[in-house]
Amino acid sequence: MTKAEQKTLEDAKNQLASALTKLAETEKTLAVERASLKYWSDRAGEVEKQLGEMHAFLDSLPGAPPRETNEEKEYNRTTHSPQSRFAIWLASRLRVTLASDSDR
Repeated sequence: MTKAEQKTLEDAKNQLASALTKLAETEKTLAVERASLKYWSDRAGEVEKQLGEMHAFLDSLPGAPPRETNEEKEYNRTTHSPQSRFAIWLASRLRVTLASDSDR
């Protein structure tokens, strides 16, 4: 084997070692990113479940506003958050209470 061939072989070995090191680092980063994605995905699922439970509770209240407006065209519909639905419901109850208090 000539010196030029040995040099080429050494260079190829160094490039391979460098590529393997970079691959190992990339795999570690990927594992961390996957764990992070799983955590946030699980967290988002929990929040969606809680949001659904809040909407279900509000759906059970008498006279509670709907989850979204009843517009004919879907792009005109507005989705109400649980907080705004509850605030509207409370305000309507307060209005009824104040109206009945003024009748006394």
